[in-house]
Amino acid sequence: MPLTYDDALAGVFLRKLAWEIYVAGGKPSVKDIVRKYVQSAREDLGLKQTTKGAPHAFIRALRKCNPPLMDTTQPHEEGWKSEWRLHYLPSHRIVRTLSANPVYQTKVLNCPTKKKPEGVAIFSVALRSPALPKLLVTVGNSRPEFNDHKGLYFLGEADDPKVDRKVDDLYVGQTNEFQVRWDNHVNSSGKKVIWWVFIAPEEKNEDFHPEALNAAESLLISLWTEICHTSNKNRGKDRKPSVFPLQQSILFVEAASAAFLWLMRDKKAELKFDKFELPFKGCKANHWPKCYLNLSNDSSEAD
Repeated sequence: MPLTYDDALAGVFLRKLAWEIYVAGGKPSVKDIVRKYVQSAREDLGLKQTTKGAPHAFIRALRKCNPPLMDTTQPHEEGWKSEWRLHYLPSHRIVRTLSANPVYQTKVLNCPTKKKPEGVAIFSVALRSPALPKLLVTVGNSRPEFNDHKGLYFLGEADDPKVDRKVDDLYVGQTNEFQVRWDNHVNSSGKKVIWWVFIAPEEKNEDFHPEALNAAESLLISLWTEICHTSNKNRGKDRKPSVFPLQQSILFVEAASAAFLWLMRDKKAELKFDKFELPFKGCKANHWPKCYLNLSNDSSEAD
């Protein structure tokens, strides 16, 4: 997967700078980059703004990489010019904000078999934004038994489940037949699926554009690859949709990501799943990744 970085802050910063140059058509100066974009990337991840020479040091470090990640005032790699799946990502900060205190109800799973699978929970979640759809959020750790919704899903995967069952990777996808995709993952991925989360609009909306779900998968992979280790080999479909399906995709990714984060943070103790956690990437900033999950203090001390 091109344009993927081990350091979360570097990835978000370069993406913001690429949008300014290649989408908005701006020509930021070194002064703008230091004052605006470094600090904006930190804020997006829940980190406190740095002071004195720290932003300059961060930029210099990107220029000194081998190969470099930045030229004087722009990303070094040519791929940033055309990667639409990075140019249109929602803000991590907005996702965290929306994940706080949604209105939710516990639902009964509509299962085609008489016996409900063990460990499955389902919630109707309304995020506090009128622009976002109400969602069905289903979570489990065994084979899913529902097949009547199109949506996005997350898998917590372990390379070797015998070693403390640690979640090594997050897999992100979309499907309208989740149980079929589940079988493919279990039988051919070579990894152990520890848990899954499936998120779909609660209302079956025929106006949801066919291209929007494919684009949503592409954006979702890119968003979560910025902050977590993912096992996806590419970013999904190559084709950029027209403006209205693209806007549907952005809103759905924003909503699904916020609901997923809410579930991981606020329902972790209740669900009691083994290693219900996120495989965060590294970040040189202080208090990462606690600042991402701790909404009561959505910033850290400067470093």
